Amino acid sequence: NRQKSAIKWMEYSVMGMASVASDYPPYSPVIENEKDGLLVKTQKDWFNAIERLVLDADLRKKLAKNAYDKVYQEHNADTKAYLWRDAYEALLKKPLTV
Repeated sequence: NRQKSAIKWMEYSVMGMASVASDYPPYSPVIENEKDGLLVKTQKDWFNAIERLVLDADLRKKLAKNAYDKVYQEHNADTKAYLWRDAYEALLKKPLTV
């Protein structure tokens, strides 16, 4: 489980969907509970969170919009591509060791 990523949440978010996710990594570090998603721990929490989203259109819309905005601002290749460039440049500057 430690090798998982929050990509599902990101994909749902850019599609304009509100998410319910486990309150464990990889989701807990990126989702702010009640702001851009719902984090849950137990089976009962899952049921309650899904029920809330089904019954509360305003909550669904708020979570979906906040999640979309967050993903666009923090995980957009247009604004984050420089990180890859910087990583490659740093690697190229290191001397080769055999």
